Amino acid sequence: MSEVALGDRIKVAIGVSPGTFDFAFAPVVFLPHARDNTREATFVTIETSGGHSISATEDHLLVATVSCSSSSGDWIVPSGGGLVEAGKISVGMCLRRSGGGVWEKVAGVRTWRGSGVHTVVTSHPSGLIVVDGFTVSSFGRLHSLTNLYYHMVRLLARVLPAWVLGMPILVATNQMLGGDFTAVRAAAHLSTIAVA
Repeated sequence: MSEVALGDRIKVAIGVSPGTFDFAFAPVVFLPHARDNTREATFVTIETSGGHSISATEDHLLVATVSCSSSSGDWIVPSGGGLVEAGKISVGMCLRRSGGGVWEKVAGVRTWRGSGVHTVVTSHPSGLIVVDGFTVSSFGRLHSLTNLYYHMVRLLARVLPAWVLGMPILVATNQMLGGDFTAVRAAAHLSTIAVA
């Protein structure tokens, strides 16, 4: 995640209905956190029965269900749209994989302290991205509100050159205004994005 650059095209999820997504690639238009940040945070590593794992800050939002069937009765909607904070994911719940509509059962959850918080904002308005093959929000907490905030950035990205949105002063301003809403684990060996 820490190596993604403005303009990179990454895989995004487009919600069709609760629990059902199409996928596409969209360019990264903003990096809300400085690349070299050492911000301390509590992280959660979630491992699935399929042998996959993802690490995120404890308040980062992931698409989850209480069981691996896709029936709408199992769909969790505590934070809006089936998004659950990583710190509230427990063994037995299921996470959404991006390929083939697969839900994978959570087999283990580990919490730890670390540093380096990163995320991306793409041009796609859903605010949903694919990290390590899992469908997740670009944000921590309050997906709808934070995503609305970043619609302004998406608009600016249409009219300004990419280097302007990469200026350190804009990243610092973003961290003051809305940076605490967003976070994803930085370690490249734990969190990778599908880049086209």
